[in-house]
Amino acid sequence: MKKILAKGIPASLGTVTGRIIIVKDPFKFNFSRLLPSENYIMVARYTNPDFEIIMGCCQGFISEKGGITNHLSIVARELGRPAIVGVEHATEIFKDGMRVELNATTGEILAT
Repeated sequence: MKKILAKGIPASLGTVTGRIIIVKDPFKFNFSRLLPSENYIMVARYTNPDFEIIMGCCQGFISEKGGITNHLSIVARELGRPAIVGVEHATEIFKDGMRVELNATTGEILAT
């Protein structure tokens, strides 16, 4: 059985396994960190339109703030990618490069 690392509110249904990338400032994000052969799950406190270019490179999303009608939730559904919102302290719980399974049907983020 996989260990549950955190729980939140499912905002865009689905499941994805990938590596965490923490994004605190979209203007300082280094795209060279991303490998084309890897799935990435973006973790942020919140998002706004400035995050969208990074979101396009990710297969899943986790945010500390928001609900099912916030920016991240809407963009995730438009992209057809899983998202969980309302994960308190997500930018502290998760570390860059961690491999996790994001289950946005149950609202759980699991260790892999």
